[in-house]
Amino acid sequence: RALDESYVQARTGWRPTLSLGGALSYNEVRTPKNASGIDSNADGIPDSFGSFGIREANQARVGLTFNQPLWTGGRTAAAVNAANADVLAGRENLRRVESSVLVSVIQAYSDVRRDQQGLAIRQENVKVLTRQLEESQARFDVGEVTRTDVAQSQARLSQAQALLQSAVAQLAISRAAYAAVVGQNPGELAPEPSLDYLMPDDPDLAYKVAEEHNPQLLAQQYAEQASRARVAGARAERMPSVSGQVTFGFQGPAYPNRPLEPFQSDLYTRGTTATINASVPLFSGGLVSSRVRQAVERNN
Repeated sequence: RALDESYVQARTGWRPTLSLGGALSYNEVRTPKNASGIDSNADGIPDSFGSFGIREANQARVGLTFNQPLWTGGRTAAAVNAANADVLAGRENLRRVESSVLVSVIQAYSDVRRDQQGLAIRQENVKVLTRQLEESQARFDVGEVTRTDVAQSQARLSQAQALLQSAVAQLAISRAAYAAVVGQNPGELAPEPSLDYLMPDDPDLAYKVAEEHNPQLLAQQYAEQASRARVAGARAERMPSVSGQVTFGFQGPAYPNRPLEPFQSDLYTRGTTATINASVPLFSGGLVSSRVRQAVERNN
């Protein structure tokens, strides 16, 4: 989702911008009176020798500026292509992660069912060997078998009990792995459905499907496309750019000696300015050429 926003941001290189600006200035000038007869404040009375004339003024302006790129030399198109390829690569990486998580869930599910069945087998084996030991003990009591036969039955039962404990531990491990990837402990798990219908008919078809749909391969292909677009963007820095700008605003006069003059709309000047700006890069000290070589090497 974050990569999706990079595509939107790249497309703004084609879109206009509108800004509102304003300024309010205050100016005070102190001029020494080195000669009489100077009337700095225009009050009809000459300034006295050796004093300072103080002139105060304020000015205000406000305006709207509309700017529209007309031609960017391919910079914006390259940025949009690179962002689009980055988004597609990100989606394939997401699909790879999703498939990895799904495989982990399937593996954990199958491991729990396998170990549950293995534990049931071990439990049944212990029961059978327990009965065999009881029979051997009974036959030994009546003299039909020797003590060695009884000892062998005891050894088989001890081995089965050890394997049972191992199966219990393995099931606990599998249940913990299941909880880690699923988020809850396994309950009564149904048998796994058959996935044979998903399997290709032959290995060649499997390779073909993988080459066409494998998310890791597709992500790398889109990454190369993004890199190639950035090479074009670096080369576009050598191209000129053209934009249009329109400014509409009001500017108030500088009121002398009246810094707190209230707003008077009839004294403000209204103006509209339309401008076409063109910029042609001539020499960048080798910066653009270096960026082009850098982008080419990264693409390689």
